[in-house]
Amino acid sequence: MTALMAALMIVAVPGRAHAVDTVTATPSTVTAGETFTVDFNIDVPRGPNGRVLFSERNSTLGSVLDFTSLVSCTGNTAPCGEVGTQYFVPVASSPSAPTTVSGSLTLRVDPGTPAGQFDLYYRFGSDFGVTDARPGPTVTVTAAQADLSTNTSLTGSAVGSTIGVTAAVTNNGPGTADGVSLTTTLPGQVSSVTGLPGACSFNAAAKTVTCTAPTLASGQTSTYTYTAQLTLLSLGALPVSTAASATTPDPVAANNTSSASCTALTSLVVLC
Repeated sequence: MTALMAALMIVAVPGRAHAVDTVTATPSTVTAGETFTVDFNIDVPRGPNGRVLFSERNSTLGSVLDFTSLVSCTGNTAPCGEVGTQYFVPVASSPSAPTTVSGSLTLRVDPGTPAGQFDLYYRFGSDFGVTDARPGPTVTVTAAQADLSTNTSLTGSAVGSTIGVTAAVTNNGPGTADGVSLTTTLPGQVSSVTGLPGACSFNAAAKTVTCTAPTLASGQTSTYTYTAQLTLLSLGALPVSTAASATTPDPVAANNTSSASCTALTSLVVLC
């Protein structure tokens, strides 16, 4: 009778109610070079030495370890790390009963990563084995954009009828600018250009000087200085303008151009 009552009592004990797993990525759209955080609150089976593992599926960027790096984690009972093609977060788990674990994993998308998308999957592993992978959030990666700005400065001459031109382009970031081109339009009275840097060329018909740079890192400036010779009897306003472009997207176009002006008072005296 005692054994029967004990058995009935065991049957009468309600089973553990399993909560719905919550796994989110913030932000879910991230620019290359920036971070995103995966927060998790999941039910896990019993098992000692538990770990929550994260991997990718349906990725256009390859393995998640190929284009991200580990920044930090929370809810962990030991250092986070990598195993195979997965990140893992060690968590407290019960060797005798299922439990719920919570924490986070922060990853940085490597600079230079192209635009793409992947589905983040998670699973639980312990000394008792590994569960099937479950779908988590979808993360979209956008390529880092660059913001080019230009500056044009001029110097005149008391004799010689020349203009000293300094044209500069700066990448305000956050991404690297590729295929940078800086074109300065000179006054129609310019006859020739001297002292051109190697990366520059002069188009005599268009009165333009174009300078190029394969790449320009965030925060980097390229400056080009040379001298423009004016034709004889040049008089009046001498406007100069500079415009920058790149193959990398630039969402801020307003600062891509700059201008300055000089005035030829006589055929020899130029004020800027």
